[in-house]
Amino acid sequence: MVLTIPDDGEDPLGWLAFAQSGVLTTAQATGLLGPGVVRGRVRSGRWRSVCRGVLLTGNGRLTRDQQLWVAVLATGPHAVLAEPPRRPRPVSGGCDGSRCTSWCRRPVGPAGRCCGGCRSTWRR
Repeated sequence: MVLTIPDDGEDPLGWLAFAQSGVLTTAQATGLLGPGVVRGRVRSGRWRSVCRGVLLTGNGRLTRDQQLWVAVLATGPHAVLAEPPRRPRPVSGGCDGSRCTSWCRRPVGPAGRCCGGCRSTWRR
């Protein structure tokens, strides 16, 4: 599904659908169009109900952005997306240097010193 930038005179639904990658809550859609119009678009196949309370303003496969919007909108009004965790990597300056390695998610400086939020792994 390709979304184009709405014209300046576009209705609020067009801008909302663009901003949310074509994924809307049922409340958003019925608030802008009314329940009868929303029900008609879903029944005709123009729109698709992805899960309870979440609609796709199309009928194709979900893109990655749309999947993320579905996750946020289905979770509720206070949901947020977080950055995926980075893979920890070994850094210098851990323990005594011989028996353990520090793993840090945010190494600091050119030497890769630990940020302070590391965990150590002991070798036997």
